[in-house]
Amino acid sequence: GSKFSYDPYHRNDVQLGVGFIWDIDFGTKDQSFQEAQLELNLLKHEEQFAKNNLPLLFSKAFAEYEELFNRSLLLQKAYKDSKKYFNKTASGIALGLTPAKDIIESYLLKADVYKSYLEAVYLLELKKAELASIVGQSI
Repeated sequence: GSKFSYDPYHRNDVQLGVGFIWDIDFGTKDQSFQEAQLELNLLKHEEQFAKNNLPLLFSKAFAEYEELFNRSLLLQKAYKDSKKYFNKTASGIALGLTPAKDIIESYLLKADVYKSYLEAVYLLELKKAELASIVGQSI
């Protein structure tokens, strides 16, 4: 009760407040809802498209994988044959039976076949990674 003391937490005054909220929409909520609905419909159609085309995509990628696998096997055999040809040519030159220019051709053939084999193995690994991404698991 002193004039010189101030206690803001123990007052006896009563306060009352009244407020109004005025929500001006202008159709933005409806537009946002319609956009979300359109996006949901689009996602449903994309999901259906993916479910229908996933087996086709997998079978195509697997056929390409088989083709690349067979090609790598054939090139591996061709590389072994080109090594044999190179060794025979080198032996023939050492014995004096073949001209020396043939060793360049046999070496270039061996190098070209080996380059093709490495490219086939690289493409095979890429196709394996594509198959893994389609399936969703490591292969």
